[in-house]
Amino acid sequence: MKPIDPKRRLPHPRKKPPRLSNELGDFRLIRKLGGGGAAEVYLAEQVSLGRQVALKLIRPGSLFFSGAKERLLAEARAASRIRHPAICPIFEAGESGGVPYLVMPYIEGESLAAWIRRRIQPGDPRFRETVLSILAETASAIHAAHEAGLVHGDIKPGNILITPQNKPIVLDFGMAGHEGKEPEDHSAFPGFRGTPDYMPPERLRPHPAPPTRQGDVYALGVTLYE
Repeated sequence: MKPIDPKRRLPHPRKKPPRLSNELGDFRLIRKLGGGGAAEVYLAEQVSLGRQVALKLIRPGSLFFSGAKERLLAEARAASRIRHPAICPIFEAGESGGVPYLVMPYIEGESLAAWIRRRIQPGDPRFRETVLSILAETASAIHAAHEAGLVHGDIKPGNILITPQNKPIVLDFGMAGHEGKEPEDHSAFPGFRGTPDYMPPERLRPHPAPPTRQGDVYALGVTLYE
């Protein structure tokens, strides 16, 4: 049995996570769109404005871990600094019933990871042209982040949305930080951030180098190869 990391903050056994219902403040949850280890994204109706939005919520159980709310706010701050058609804007950040959330436009599509599995046709020249167009637009979006002084830190097919028009949208700036500086550790697992398969070797060492633009470019290269 592996010893428990003393730095990891475990849930308090007497606490119960906030209950997530179909109503969250001004929003009515319609259906789940996807999610990761700490957050979920729902299609929701913003009742006051009568519009559909994508609502990103911290999983109730993850609220026990220190920094979960801060990471969501860090994502909002990072995305708000970048203006690019291939980066999903954030309308607002808020909290209701103890559950923090981000409000984003609802964009139809699927992850690049799913798109690759469904559409891969290596022998079709049109497919290759589409792939190169997607990666070129993604690279342009990441360059815009770099020009704003930010490093994404977790570029991978699962964080790139592909619209029905084969246009990419870069998602999840929760790992973003300033170049050459470690972002604040908002993870439930202190000391580790990112997805190993897409991280450059210097980020996988016992004492990893700070995130850089080159690290994002490396992750884009791995994504292109995949």
